[in-house]
Amino acid sequence: MVEKTIGSIQRAADNLQYVSEQTHDVNVFVIGRGVLELNEETFNDANPFINGRAIETLDAGTICDRQGWDELKNYLTTELRELTAFKVGTTQREIYIVGLLDGYIVGVRSFAIET
Repeated sequence: MVEKTIGSIQRAADNLQYVSEQTHDVNVFVIGRGVLELNEETFNDANPFINGRAIETLDAGTICDRQGWDELKNYLTTELRELTAFKVGTTQREIYIVGLLDGYIVGVRSFAIET
């Protein structure tokens, strides 16, 4: 189930970009195993890229409300539980739009520069 969902997310994310002060590609992201709920603590524990940096929780719908993102937003909303967005870091930020699927944290990852 996870592999099929990852492929579908990748197809929905193909050619999407996250635009801030710079433009970055949007890529599929999968971490964790046996994750039962999604919050800043469980996301931090499962994600080796964070390394104790600040995490901000946002409404995933707000992040996905971008031109051309409808297919991705609809797929993530339909297939994943507890859909959430996280911004990690301060100026050079990692953007995650993720939810739970079969105990994994699954979704997309991109980057943003916010000064």
